[in-house]
Amino acid sequence: RQSALEQAAQQAAAEQAAEQAAQLAAQQAAAEQAAQEAAEQAAEEEAPESTPTPTPAQPDPQPAPPASTGRASAAIAFARAQLGEPYEWGAAGPDAWDCSGLVMSAWSAGGIDLPHYSVAQYQASAPISSGQLQPGDLVFWGSSSDPSSIYHVALYVGDDMIIQAPRTGRPVEEVSLYYWTPPTFFARP
Repeated sequence: RQSALEQAAQQAAAEQAAEQAAQLAAQQAAAEQAAQEAAEQAAEEEAPESTPTPTPAQPDPQPAPPASTGRASAAIAFARAQLGEPYEWGAAGPDAWDCSGLVMSAWSAGGIDLPHYSVAQYQASAPISSGQLQPGDLVFWGSSSDPSSIYHVALYVGDDMIIQAPRTGRPVEEVSLYYWTPPTFFARP
């Protein structure tokens, strides 16, 4: 009888330890996701909301491909229809967006498929200079001159204005291209 009691106690202790380990793993995963979101938000909040003088980060690339006006208009119209909708990390609609999800869906409405990741969107597009910007082009922010450092993308709509899904707590908005810090990369889908 004593052996059966000890065995039952050991089994109960093992089950409790497994449950605690699962809870700890879930807490760690949630903490990692929260830390990633906080890091993204902190990176965006580090810069003052001023209008600095724009300076291109890259030399002028090859001649830009021609703008696809009808497609760009459709992408911009889609993005404008989302103004005021909430930001949600990893979201691609229909009621919440992150930056690359908004751009991906906007250009999908314009007939061009882009991936749901800002670095991949840059890689799938033709690099241009800031002087070549036309409505519908993409503007990117990176932490260095390496495109792999890109962490944010927005849709250029003309007259130095963009539509973006900025970060948690700020909905999809149309703001000045230089509302925060100058973009570092530019591309045409």
